[in-house]
Amino acid sequence: MLDKYRFNGLFHVVIDGTSLYSTHVNLGEQAITKVYNKGEENEYTLYSYYALEAKLVHGNMTFSLATEFVENETYTDKDGNTYRKFDKQDCELKASYRLLQKIKKTFS
Repeated sequence: MLDKYRFNGLFHVVIDGTSLYSTHVNLGEQAITKVYNKGEENEYTLYSYYALEAKLVHGNMTFSLATEFVENETYTDKDGNTYRKFDKQDCELKASYRLLQKIKKTFS
């Protein structure tokens, strides 16, 4: 059904990250957290959901192939306190491996 969208015999698939929702309200363990103005009087934390999207592209049309949510990693300090941290590149890279496996499994 999608063969008509091939270009030079290949499908063009793009992968990009996007923030889906952002709020000051804690969204739970799977939410990505970012602290702004750290150590200053006006410090605040934003909670969001972040996902990678894989899309088949043809001309001005796109078809969603798969979505993979970026998950927050946790770390524990020397006092035993557990925190969530978000390193965009590292988390996107790990999510991209999961996304590519999902695409391979679904479309192979």
